[in-house]
Amino acid sequence: MILPNFNAYAGYSDIPSGTNEDKVVGIISDLGIVEGYSDGTFKPENAVTRAEYVTMIYNTIKSVQQASSSDADEDNSDGFDWSSIYLGGDQKDLELMLPFTGEEGTEAAAVLRWSDVDEDYWAYRQLKVIADNGFIDGYPDKTFRPEA
Repeated sequence: MILPNFNAYAGYSDIPSGTNEDKVVGIISDLGIVEGYSDGTFKPENAVTRAEYVTMIYNTIKSVQQASSSDADEDNSDGFDWSSIYLGGDQKDLELMLPFTGEEGTEAAAVLRWSDVDEDYWAYRQLKVIADNGFIDGYPDKTFRPEA
């Protein structure tokens, strides 16, 4: 079973060590849902952009999908059945929800429908997959405004 490495989180320079905030950010960082900035900060006071929010949804589903695809009979050292986490429906619904296996670098099949998101945008793949599955939509003027 693919389980998060709860010992990997080394902390961010702008989150006080040992606080509840540090613990929560550590868990979601270890799960691969969020990651800090390249300068070693997390910037918890910054507003989350639309692209960052979609990326967190994408990473959450990817993490759940990877956990659910692992062997359910494996020994769970933490005692929790991670394969039982689904976002509604059953495992088959989850497997059909996202058209990827968790491997990065796979090209998106079609171009996004928004004029303000180019294929070289850092969250292009995440936006495309989540939009293709009906989780998000843009504005009537054919924009997404990912930095809003």
